[in-house]
Amino acid sequence: MPSIDPRVASHKLSIFREARPVAQKRRKMGGEKREAAKVEVQKLILAGFIKELIQADGWLANVVLVKKGKWQMADVYRLHQPQQGVP
Repeated sequence: MPSIDPRVASHKLSIFREARPVAQKRRKMGGEKREAAKVEVQKLILAGFIKELIQADGWLANVVLVKKGKWQMADVYRLHQPQQGVP
């Protein structure tokens, strides 16, 4: 997060030096979902959380949207956590 001092909190991806970059195959989205993704990405760009890449170095992933009344960008960390009461 741009406004938080890195000494307080920081994020680092631990990637093996031998790992080769992987770009996920681009998934098609319907019109409503595509517009929701544009809005969510624009919010993150304006907040300074992400920036647009001119040239990707190979590490790419698709945007994950979930329907919670309206389409929202998924917190991937939460997607992989077990839900309360579900084994």
